[in-house]
Amino acid sequence: MYIQMIKREDIKNIREKLGITQEEFARRIGVTVTTVSRWERGDCLPKSRVVIEKVKRLKSSVN
Repeated sequence: MYIQMIKREDIKNIREKLGITQEEFARRIGVTVTTVSRWERGDCLPKSRVVIEKVKRLKSSVN
């Protein structure tokens, strides 16, 4: 099954549209704030299907 990747820009845009901190974003999807920071800098991107689905749900809530 193909999993659509989330882009670095998507993560920051979703978080900013929700008006939440990296810490709150991390808590909502079950990762550390360090992980969210790394994603936003482009050091790495989410690869877990579960995490990607959680990010997609947050994205759909701001569209």
